[in-house]
Amino acid sequence: MRALFCLLALLLLPSFPCARESYSKTGTTGFAFLKFFPDARSAALGGVGVALEDGFSNPAALSGEPRWSFTYGDYLMDIRLGEAGVAYPLGNRMSLGLRLFHLSYGELTEIDRGGNVEGTFRAGDFSLYMTAAGKFGWGLSLGMGLRAIYSYIRDYTADAYALDFGLLWRAPWGRTSVALALVNMGFVRKGYRDHRDALPAAVKAGFSHLLAHLPVVLVGEVVLPNDNLPYISGGGEAHIGRALTFRLGYDGRAARDLEGQYGGLSAGFGVVIRRVRLDYAYTLFGELGEVHRVSVGGRL
Repeated sequence: MRALFCLLALLLLPSFPCARESYSKTGTTGFAFLKFFPDARSAALGGVGVALEDGFSNPAALSGEPRWSFTYGDYLMDIRLGEAGVAYPLGNRMSLGLRLFHLSYGELTEIDRGGNVEGTFRAGDFSLYMTAAGKFGWGLSLGMGLRAIYSYIRDYTADAYALDFGLLWRAPWGRTSVALALVNMGFVRKGYRDHRDALPAAVKAGFSHLLAHLPVVLVGEVVLPNDNLPYISGGGEAHIGRALTFRLGYDGRAARDLEGQYGGLSAGFGVVIRRVRLDYAYTLFGELGEVHRVSVGGRL
């Protein structure tokens, strides 16, 4: 355990203020929608999800129960996002999952070089995500995900393929989980015209911990992206009985990019009604506006 804390400390050091300087690789990757955390629970917790059971950020956290979920998000400006997913166990140790994600940028105005309006066009992104996870004893789960990615702007298209690898360890005392994930490790098969952007790969390390004498779960996450400096996010959720949950979170990436304009703060709740869970998240993005997400899910 001491070695684990030392590792997390080393990961945290680059995120302290002394490391907050210009970074040469900022803006050098494409397919930025892969950085989004679509589900409402993770969004309300500041985008933290790598160590959450049934989480979206770690293939090793795939549910061991047959489950379904739908998410809708009203993002900034006219951007809309949606996701549908299922998870199904194969015996007591293996699980498979499938998720389809879509991001729409709405209807955009086409303007020529002279400033004349020529009409409208649409742009968006798709992602089909297939995951597999297995339990291997001593509280350890391993998972892998394959993601097919497609993006379009008017008549131009781009596509890519990526792999995720994840590890999740559940402590013997049953209240703590520690996780590590490598996400978006892949290649761009076809870029827009002749240009191929790199994928926004990242290493994520995090934890979740249920307090001993309170029905409160604390979560934290360190993210090391390949196109920016590391950042820290965290949050917590308080359970009121079995049917109601309140959440608060802080997204370190959004807060850094918005330079403290209340960006990155989030809140939300979850409620269980007849074995169906409804989650809502509200996220502030400073002067840019606010984002709403709603997720619905349950057992198959």
